[in-house]
Amino acid sequence: DNGILTIFNGRPYKSNIIHSFFQIDVGKLESRKREELIKGIPIKTKDRYVEVLETFKTYTKEEIEAG
Repeated sequence: DNGILTIFNGRPYKSNIIHSFFQIDVGKLESRKREELIKGIPIKTKDRYVEVLETFKTYTKEEIEAG
């Protein structure tokens, strides 16, 4: 929801949230990556965990500073 990258224990249900990371600019995502996020990306190893974080980190929304 709201473009926040979140890790769940099991299927994505709010009661099973393990950790929320950063907000993704979903408008920048290619449709395949957006579908992956909607469906859920299984993570079974630490290497896969790091790979997913690094992949989506490039789509992080940048904060706009109030001037």
